[in-house]
Amino acid sequence: YADDFFAAIGHSPDSLVQLVRACLPEFTFKMDADEIEVALPRWENNGSVKNTRADVSTQDIRQILTDLFVWE
Repeated sequence: YADDFFAAIGHSPDSLVQLVRACLPEFTFKMDADEIEVALPRWENNGSVKNTRADVSTQDIRQILTDLFVWE
């Protein structure tokens, strides 16, 4: 489904992310590894995560949070 979606809108996943980022204000929220571990249970039990079509593991959530909120 995702490939069809991106083809229909004429963007790759990366170009869509770049477009969205260009439209948003600068993001300054940060988390460290300990804060991510504290936040994980909230995401694991989140209805939106449970209702996704894919199986989302704790490691998947940890990686997403790390990619979004941990930087130097």
